[in-house]
Amino acid sequence: STFSSISATVTAMRSGSNLPQERAVTIKSESAMISYEATRMIFKRDANGGDKFAVAPKENVNGRIIQVSMHPFAQGGLRNVYVMSQRHGRGRNEQRQVAKESKHAIKYNERLKFHLETVKCQDKAALYAKYFNISIKKAIKKKQQDNQPHSLNDVPHLSFICAEVYRLKAPSCPGGFRYLSVEKHLDGSYEKWNN
Repeated sequence: STFSSISATVTAMRSGSNLPQERAVTIKSESAMISYEATRMIFKRDANGGDKFAVAPKENVNGRIIQVSMHPFAQGGLRNVYVMSQRHGRGRNEQRQVAKESKHAIKYNERLKFHLETVKCQDKAALYAKYFNISIKKAIKKKQQDNQPHSLNDVPHLSFICAEVYRLKAPSCPGGFRYLSVEKHLDGSYEKWNN
């Protein structure tokens, strides 16, 4: 399963002697931005049941212009986190995002696999959040029909941000591309919950 695959990878990375080399980065809260031509990729299952990324429908290859900070502003157990922005509609509407990339130097042919497992995990988490919300809604309706007191209205609605993968045209990177997991920027205080 996706969860056990990610868990096994993290365990191996934390304890194994074959630990991939960590990228040398400097964490900076503010950093100059670099522009890239980019393509949004989507997760797809092929006819043989294999998982892969493909150019999104109606996406112009290298048709997006994005900016990514030169230095990450944060770092997690597996990823470096960068500020990212892209403009829509002739540069008028800027969308703030975050971009994540492995903090380890991953072999060229493994770069998309790293993002694939993350996207599969996020898709599953979003599905579980949807099931949870439906279950709470049904429970509230049942309690109301039965005129039973309940405190289910205080249960928060769950939502999950799913990342997209962008392929950046980057001649200095192996194969001429850099791959980033891209998410909406969340305003406010952020607290990470890992177990």
